[in-house]
Amino acid sequence: MKVCGLQGNIMRLSRLKDKLIDKPEVAFRLAQLKRFERLRDEHGLTASDAAHILGISRATLYRWRQR
Repeated sequence: MKVCGLQGNIMRLSRLKDKLIDKPEVAFRLAQLKRFERLRDEHGLTASDAAHILGISRATLYRWRQR
C-alpha cells in the first residue's frame, strides 16, 4: 500500500528505523542514552559524571545521540 502525500525520504527513514530497532546493539544504545539523559536531568549530574557511571565515554554517547 502506498501512502500518498509523504515524501519518499520520510518513508525510507521510517522503514529503516523499523529494521534497526530489532538489532540488539541498537536497543542497548537506546537504553544507555535514556539512562544517560535520566542521570543528567533527574540527578543533575554533568555529562562526564553520567558517562563515567554508565562506563561509556561522553563522546560515544554524544555520537550515539546524533544517529
